[in-house]
Amino acid sequence: AITAAKWPLARTTGVVRVEGQPVRVKVAGARIKPEHDDALVVATALGWPLRAVLARAEAGPVEPVTTGPEAAGVPPDALPHERSLRSES
Repeated sequence: AITAAKWPLARTTGVVRVEGQPVRVKVAGARIKPEHDDALVVATALGWPLRAVLARAEAGPVEPVTTGPEAAGVPPDALPHERSLRSES
């Protein structure tokens, strides 16, 4: 059997502007990964296909995030999320 190990790359976060609209991205090495939810909002606002917004966001340029926990390198999914719970009566 062959054993493979995965070593995650250090990631930073930033923002890419697509037609002036912000799309948050994660950057690891030379790879840029747009946030799907942001890209969907921009695609809807512009009337573009989601794939076109994702392609433009992946092409950069990336503006670094300069405020908030993401600027300190804390990934958004590591932050506590608030949920509203509905009670069913």
